[in-house]
Amino acid sequence: MKKWLAFFFVLSLFVFSRGLAFGETSIMGNLAPYGLPDYSSTPARFLDTLNESLLGNVSLGAFYWGVNEVSENMFGAHGEWFGTIRENHLYRGGVYYHFLMMDSLYREQALVYNLAWNSLWAEWLNVSVGASYGAWLNWIPEESFWVRHSYGVGSTLGLSSLFFAGQIFGFVDEGVEFRVGAHWYVKRRFHAFGEYDGSGFEIGNGVVWKFLEVHSRVRFPEFGVALMVALRWNSLDFGGLYGFNSSHWAWKGLHLGI
Repeated sequence: MKKWLAFFFVLSLFVFSRGLAFGETSIMGNLAPYGLPDYSSTPARFLDTLNESLLGNVSLGAFYWGVNEVSENMFGAHGEWFGTIRENHLYRGGVYYHFLMMDSLYREQALVYNLAWNSLWAEWLNVSVGASYGAWLNWIPEESFWVRHSYGVGSTLGLSSLFFAGQIFGFVDEGVEFRVGAHWYVKRRFHAFGEYDGSGFEIGNGVVWKFLEVHSRVRFPEFGVALMVALRWNSLDFGGLYGFNSSHWAWKGLHLGI
């Protein structure tokens, strides 16, 4: 019984967050066409040629997420890389890892892999199709241990600065959830999006300046807000995140990306 109570509690926080809490890139939308992977973000993402990483076609990040009221803390890292298959066709690889602790009741490690194929048909027409797989190790110290498996499939259609995306994500021992949405960029300096996952809507926007960027995300009808402010220099950024929900505790986080 203790195992399932702890598992249900942590899962309820995951259901709320929907990727809001775990990294700077996830606050920009689970279906964002650019950005480092989250545990449930779409694998179908493109190379961001306007904000090129200092590492070339490789981007890396690390993050922290916590909830004070229940002493819940998460540490993790994620990365992505791109390679050429043939002219105008790229592949995207991605990896996401986190380690979660909740008091002395629960521990979790997750490792999620992304793989996508990108086709650049024209300057104004891009297509990405991808899949993800994750292994989740869950345990209650000195009591029980179990393993779960997650999977996802996504596609993104880019029409100049407007992107339409869809995704399914789930665990083998649970049902599947879907998400559809649209993202709009203005020279990668302004970003607005809307997404729907069958139980609620999420809308958000972001503004990027030379040394500062601000992003927000709102969920309804169950009201929730996430906000991120980051300092940036070239592709290096360091940001703080904060969020709250009408029926859950507030959370906070930090993210470092390159």
